[in-house]
Amino acid sequence: AGGGGAGDGVDEGAHIGRTVTSGGAGGSGSTPATRIKSPPPGSVLVYSTGRSLESFTALIEHKAKVMATPDALVCAVGTKIYRRAPFPPGGARDPCDPPDATQVWTEDREWTAHLDQDWNFHAVLEAAAAAVAAAGSDNAHFRPEEEFTAHKITLGVKDAFVAQVTEAVRARCGASALRVKIIASGVGGWQYLDVVSAQAGKLESLERVRSDYGVPVDRTVACGDSGNDTLMLSGRNRAIVVGNAQPALMQWARREMAKEGGGRLYISQEREARGILEGLDKFGFFL
Repeated sequence: AGGGGAGDGVDEGAHIGRTVTSGGAGGSGSTPATRIKSPPPGSVLVYSTGRSLESFTALIEHKAKVMATPDALVCAVGTKIYRRAPFPPGGARDPCDPPDATQVWTEDREWTAHLDQDWNFHAVLEAAAAAVAAAGSDNAHFRPEEEFTAHKITLGVKDAFVAQVTEAVRARCGASALRVKIIASGVGGWQYLDVVSAQAGKLESLERVRSDYGVPVDRTVACGDSGNDTLMLSGRNRAIVVGNAQPALMQWARREMAKEGGGRLYISQEREARGILEGLDKFGFFL
């Protein structure tokens, strides 16, 4: 979620920060890649990821030389929101300062409690187990428990069985008056199937953070490359799909571009972080 003036921030789904803070080898002049080093006061940077807080903060530490420090993290496909203390931000923090692995991340517990509506972890787990059993262990399985949260259960499912498992989980949950959102992503013959509270998701969490920081919708840009970014990219905010996006997301983006005419959504030619910079430049955030 971005905020407060030209150049406002980014909510990036994956492949975060390889070149976000540098112009690349041999770069020169005032390119978008170098101009992002001087974001305007009031900008807000948010990373949205399927990872847990622990996994993501380890990534931040590992990528410290090239990865801008976020103001907030949306983790576990929108089931957890954390803010970098202090909140609201004060002073003139430079988002491109190296991340501090010891910094404090404060969970938005109101958001977490909000996800309890129409959700029961154990009942959803039973519904998922029944769906996995029906598909067979060669075709579906639970991901490791460390990938779960109180409002997220993750399965690994073969492409050919995604529709079957999705429908089975949704039907069983519906019969118990539970409302879930099921998000598929991945390539290579298998997909991650995230079963989350109906209140959760990357778009919903983006809206929460955007509202908390007082950022107008037209100054908010979401960027992604994965199938689990689709909902986040389909909101009212501007959106960038980078050039290395998964095929399913790229197909969706091209259909949306054809319908919308390209004013809100942009497909970059460049890959990964350079694709984000290309899109931000296209939207005029570097003027």
